[in-house]
Amino acid sequence: MSPYVISEGTNVTVMGWGDTHKDEDIKELATELMEVEVTVVTNQECEQSKSDDIGFEYDYKDQITGNMMCAENVEVKDSCQGDSGGPLVIRSSYGDMQVGVVSWGVGCAHNDFPGVYARISSQYDWIRKNVCDGSSAPPASFKCESFAVATSRNQDLSAEGTHDDSLEEDWTTIIEEDFTTGFGLFNLHGNDAKHYPRAFNRAGVVRIADEDGSSALKSNQISLENSPFTKFKINFSFYAIEMEDSDDLCLDYEINYGAVTGEKCWSSLHAFENSRWYDDKSFGFSVPNAHSLRIRFRVKGDDTLDDVLIDSVVIQGHA
Repeated sequence: MSPYVISEGTNVTVMGWGDTHKDEDIKELATELMEVEVTVVTNQECEQSKSDDIGFEYDYKDQITGNMMCAENVEVKDSCQGDSGGPLVIRSSYGDMQVGVVSWGVGCAHNDFPGVYARISSQYDWIRKNVCDGSSAPPASFKCESFAVATSRNQDLSAEGTHDDSLEEDWTTIIEEDFTTGFGLFNLHGNDAKHYPRAFNRAGVVRIADEDGSSALKSNQISLENSPFTKFKINFSFYAIEMEDSDDLCLDYEINYGAVTGEKCWSSLHAFENSRWYDDKSFGFSVPNAHSLRIRFRVKGDDTLDDVLIDSVVIQGHA
């Protein structure tokens, strides 16, 4: 199973023994294990799905949550009744990596409605904990031995009401950018962000804004060749100039030129307020065998007033 957020456009494979006929009045269960390749679409695009050719007008609006992911096939092939609970996987030479579970959808292989799957990454920690606690032979990828040790130590400290500084991980700074003299690490052709020598009492800031959904700040490729790191943390400072409750500030990462991707979004409704600096935002993730890294800041909003200033970015690693 994968803890990583799977990005739009990723080809994945769904398998099952379910119905092989898309007509709801005809039921033909598979006599052998079937599979079909589908492509991941964004939750936003999925939520906009609608049609009236099923006898009445129906849509996915407000039904697609962060615990779900959607995928479709251009040849209109799909999972169907009887496949529920089955795996959605990424195929590779190293074996299948499960990223989803067949859940629901409107009809089967419908032109207008992608299939909807439970997203493994959103519940990975819960899955890992329960597998590690309850299995006599858990998968090696879960690293249950280290998980059990950490859990035991935390429980002991909690009972004693003490704090052990040795539990604090020793992070190594890989690269730091303060934008004092320009874009620096983010000096990538195609960035449409703007640099300011000084703004809101900070020296060296970069502004990104959701102008037609295109403004972003993307870094150059950061080489991780021969590095010992399997964990990464990105710390940054930002100032929200004009963000509405429905707007998000998002941070994306690419490992090994897009082989592994992920994102973290902070909502203006819950995570921050306008007109103040935040110097404590961070995002951590684990990726073994990382050879390169690229990150991107972007604003998700619905008008041209969604402005954010980035003051500094620190990327750290831990073995």
